[in-house]
Amino acid sequence: MHIRLHPPPPERSALFTILRRVLCIENSGYSFRRLGGELQHAQNPAHAYNVYAMGMIQNIREYFHQRFLKEALHKPVPASRKRVNLNTSKTIGILFDATDQVSQAQVMDYADALRLSGKRVHLLGAVDTDHEDGSFPFPSFSRKQIDWALRPKGRAVEQFLETEYDLLVHLNPKPKLVLDFIALQAKAHLKVGPFLDQNIYDLMIDNPTCAIPVFIREMETLLHKTNTNKYAHA
Repeated sequence: MHIRLHPPPPERSALFTILRRVLCIENSGYSFRRLGGELQHAQNPAHAYNVYAMGMIQNIREYFHQRFLKEALHKPVPASRKRVNLNTSKTIGILFDATDQVSQAQVMDYADALRLSGKRVHLLGAVDTDHEDGSFPFPSFSRKQIDWALRPKGRAVEQFLETEYDLLVHLNPKPKLVLDFIALQAKAHLKVGPFLDQNIYDLMIDNPTCAIPVFIREMETLLHKTNTNKYAHA
C-alpha cells in the first residue's frame, strides 16, 4: 500500500497551521510525511490508519473541550460562598469514575458512612462504556451522554447540577475531563478534587497514583484542618 500525503497549497497555509496545532502535530513531532512513511511500511496499514485517525479525532475533541472549559472558567457559577469543612457540611455531592467495580464499591461504602453521620449525599458516576446500564444503585452517565466536545449531558447530569452543595468532591486521584467539567458547573460552597492546572477546585489532592481510600484519607485530613474557601494544595 503506497500512500502520499501532499502539503496544502499556500492559500490554505493559515488553516493548515491551525489544524497542526489542534491535532498536536507540532508538539508531538509528527508530520504528514512521517505518517505516510509509517503507513507504507506498516504490517496492517488500514489498522494503522484507523488508529491514527481516531487519535486525531480525540485530539480535536479535547481541543474544543479545553476551549469550552476556558470560557466556562470566565463565567463563575453564582453561589453564595460560606466557610465550610467536612463536619459542617450537610449536603455533599460526589463525582467519581464508576467504570471499575472496585472503585464503585469503595465510593459506595464512603457514601454510606457519610449518610450514617447525618449527611445528605448525592452521587454521580461516569461509566466509560457505550452501554446505558440502569442497574447501577446510583445515578450515572455513559459515553452516549457525552457530546462531541466531551461535555456530559443527560438527565442524571442535569439533576446533579440542580442541587446546591455544601461540599463537592471529585473522588478520583486523577483528573477526568468529563467529571472536571461537571465540577466546574456545579454549585457548591467548597470543591475538592485531584490536582489540576485550572482553577476548578478550592482544595486539590496531588497524589495521582494513590488508591481511593488513600485519597479519602488525605482529603478528610485536609478538610478537618480547614474552614476556608481559599485555594490550597495537599
